Amino acid sequence: MNFLDVRTIIFSHIITDCVCTVVIAILWIQNRKRFAGTSYWLIDFIFQTAAVFLVILRGSIPDWISMVLANTMVVTGALSGYIGLTLFVGKKSTQIHNYILLAVFVAIHSYFLFIQPNLSVRNLNLSFALLIVCSQCVWLMLGRVEHGLLRITRGVGLVFSFYCMVSIFRIFVIWDGPHPINDFFKSESYDNLLLLLYQYLFIMLTFTLVLMVNKRLLMDIQIEEDKFSKAFRSSPYAVTLTRLSDGKIFEVNDGFVKSTGYSYNESVGHTTLDLNVWVSLDERNVVFNELSKGNRITGREFKFQKKSGEIMTGLFSAEIIVINEQKCVLSSISDITERKQAEIEILKAKQASESANLAKSEFLAGMSHEIRTPMNAIVNMSRLLLDTNLDSEQSDYAYTIQASSNILLSLINDILDFSKIEAGKMDLEIIDFNLSKIIEEVVKILWLKAEEKGLKLIYEIEKNLHIYLRGDPARLRQILINLVNNSIKFTNKGTVKIHLDRDKETETHLTIRFSITDTGIGIPKDRIDRMFKPFSQADTSTTRKYGGTGLGLSISKKLVEMMNGVIGVESKEGYGSTFWFTAVFEKGDVIISEQVEAVDQELFFTPELIPLKPIRILLVEDNLFNQQVSLALLKKFKLSADIANNGKEAIEILEKRLYDLVLMDVEMPEMDGIEATKIIRQSNSENQNVLIIAMTANVLKGSRERYIEAGMNGYIAKPVNPIELLSVINSNFSISFIQHNSSKQPPFNYEEDPTSIFDREEFMSCIGGDEELLEQFLKRLTQHISEAIENIKTAIKINNIDAVILNAHSLKGMAANAFAFKLKNAAYEIEKAGREKRTDKINELMTILEQEFKKFCAVI
Repeated sequence: MNFLDVRTIIFSHIITDCVCTVVIAILWIQNRKRFAGTSYWLIDFIFQTAAVFLVILRGSIPDWISMVLANTMVVTGALSGYIGLTLFVGKKSTQIHNYILLAVFVAIHSYFLFIQPNLSVRNLNLSFALLIVCSQCVWLMLGRVEHGLLRITRGVGLVFSFYCMVSIFRIFVIWDGPHPINDFFKSESYDNLLLLLYQYLFIMLTFTLVLMVNKRLLMDIQIEEDKFSKAFRSSPYAVTLTRLSDGKIFEVNDGFVKSTGYSYNESVGHTTLDLNVWVSLDERNVVFNELSKGNRITGREFKFQKKSGEIMTGLFSAEIIVINEQKCVLSSISDITERKQAEIEILKAKQASESANLAKSEFLAGMSHEIRTPMNAIVNMSRLLLDTNLDSEQSDYAYTIQASSNILLSLINDILDFSKIEAGKMDLEIIDFNLSKIIEEVVKILWLKAEEKGLKLIYEIEKNLHIYLRGDPARLRQILINLVNNSIKFTNKGTVKIHLDRDKETETHLTIRFSITDTGIGIPKDRIDRMFKPFSQADTSTTRKYGGTGLGLSISKKLVEMMNGVIGVESKEGYGSTFWFTAVFEKGDVIISEQVEAVDQELFFTPELIPLKPIRILLVEDNLFNQQVSLALLKKFKLSADIANNGKEAIEILEKRLYDLVLMDVEMPEMDGIEATKIIRQSNSENQNVLIIAMTANVLKGSRERYIEAGMNGYIAKPVNPIELLSVINSNFSISFIQHNSSKQPPFNYEEDPTSIFDREEFMSCIGGDEELLEQFLKRLTQHISEAIENIKTAIKINNIDAVILNAHSLKGMAANAFAFKLKNAAYEIEKAGREKRTDKINELMTILEQEFKKFCAVI
């Protein structure tokens, strides 16, 4: 006879299960981010509660739901709880055997419900399944966890031990004798007892899980407190804990005691005002107000006073924290007094270094001016002297003077370049240029030196390499001349070869690899590393034997790096060397590069010019020798100038007479060129906007900007290069010069004369009488002229007048270069017709041009 109705037990079971599930849900909400596994516990409790609901509905719903599904949910929930426990204690465990257990349980339960109904077997199946799962929970909670966690997990382990005992008891009772009644609601007393036991165990499990989580929370809090305490005590900073309400300190660390000099007992119970820690009370109030608003303070620099009265600089940080429901301020001070002192010393050293660099720059500027002033006279007077009628002995002397002055100027330039680079005062120019022309110029400049030593100087450019670039051709030329000259210097026989190929290429930029290979003496392996260091050569005897400053490679390295490239050398002693470098350039426009090239050719190779109209020039120069040099150079171009000895005289002269151009020295007595220029620009005279070009020996970075800012239009470096001077004049006075019709440049309609087609003798004198060079030059020249003629024809067909003008202009320069006067004049007429838009005449002139080209090819 049942001592308690099963329906009442089931009803109470539902109530307690629901309450327990709500408790576990709250536990999950509060701790799901802190502890892993709580979500699996919630699944377990939901499944157990749902299973009880399904049991109550037995007879009203299909048996596979009320029996198979209900009992499957009981076992699945138990497995979910086990998985949650493994995650909570951090123990990895494979669950394959449990998945197999669940599958076997479902299969047995279904078989003995639908195929061969047997309540006893189903109860045994459920009891064995729960026993296996609960045994795993016991082993996990009591046997697998670390000793420190055992006091936390012990209660849950004991509850699962009771689960195991109840399951074993149920198995024995079922095994002892079969129960033929197959109606759950007519179960015997032991079944009701089991239901009550499971209900109590469910409540106990809920209680122990909550207790376990709370203990774990307390343990974690203790761990965090220990960590905080250790960090607080061991921190090298001065750390304090202060109540926000009254500002009293209730905890300080050893760092505070060490930094401030106040003992622990002297600090605790007092405010920072009592201790007089803050140097500025205003700063303290600002900090207090910000903290009161809930703001955090990080790394603020303040002054603090120690117990001894010594002032220290500290980085202050603070924030509000809550301890025992009371707002407190956690603050720290990092003593940076020594660091601040070091920063002051570094700043002083930096200022001293900058002053030294400024003095160095001023010294270099002064030395540049003082050295270049006499050099201007030596270089240009020797150049002008060589243009006069001299006998052979006088020519030798003049050539020796010019060669020596060029060497000296090269040495000066090396030293100045190195100093500018070291001081960060070197800038790269970005202009369009033709790479092949740069290489040809380098070969042309160094060819004679190689020839004197019996060396072959050759170059090779990779096929289809984009040669129209934007960058600094002058500095690229300087690097190549340094490296090639170096190879020639250390090569006694054989060949020096320049090779160019593409390293990397994008749509807008091109990285080119330059290699200079020689068959010279080579470099010892242990001395290669020093090659690019300043004032260094492979051997100390090298300077004595071969000369040089030891700066060329160092300057080249710096320039290469400014071009975003790298430089290196490969060498074997006795077998020669290969110096290589890379440089990055923008891809340039073909048309623009050709225009630049054509203008350069015309300026350089025009042997004699006369002005189309008078140009009134005022030369402002205090040095007598420089006056003579400048007047001589201008005289060569059929120009003259008035003289002013300083800026003050220049202003007086400009007030009385109108000028087109002022060539202004910068450093002069009484009034320098910059001050004079400013006064001229501010005056109300007719010369207020006169073209002013500085002629200066100061070529350091920033000089040009200083001159432009003063009101100058440009500058020319001393020693003055005649071509550069002519270029400046020509570019500022449109169509200022025309070719003088000398005997070597007959007019277009003269009688046939071989020298008018090609003056071989004149050209040979220009290249030193070298037949081989003449042959190479003419071969390339005819090819370029032929291409130019074809380009003009194509441009005529598509009616592109600009292209006609451009190619005719380029052809004119090439013809002048070769002393092919009739060919040059024919090209000039086409260019002129193009500029005048006389397209009808161009075809007629093209016939003449092609005839002259045929004559030129025949004569050469």
